[in-house]
Amino acid sequence: MSQEKRGFNPESARIVKQGVAQLKNPTVKKYEKVLLIVGLVYWLSPIDIIPDVIPFIGYGDDVVVTGGAIVVSLIGIVARSLVRAVQRTVDGRHS
Repeated sequence: MSQEKRGFNPESARIVKQGVAQLKNPTVKKYEKVLLIVGLVYWLSPIDIIPDVIPFIGYGDDVVVTGGAIVVSLIGIVARSLVRAVQRTVDGRHS
């Protein structure tokens, strides 16, 4: 089976590398790192709030918990990155 049929591509590897880099980044707050890790652990865990055997709803809790944790973390990370980029631009113009 080719790599593309399994859903792997170079873009996926790049995204994973960036995610790991953010976990090592000292500017990312601890609660954001914890949320990312908790979301991923919950997604991988066989224990769920709603069992996966219940059609549609069983996977819904995985999507909500994992997606929510990742989105909340990424909003903070991206927002701070944008603020730093704007600040560098403003500082560069006033030099």
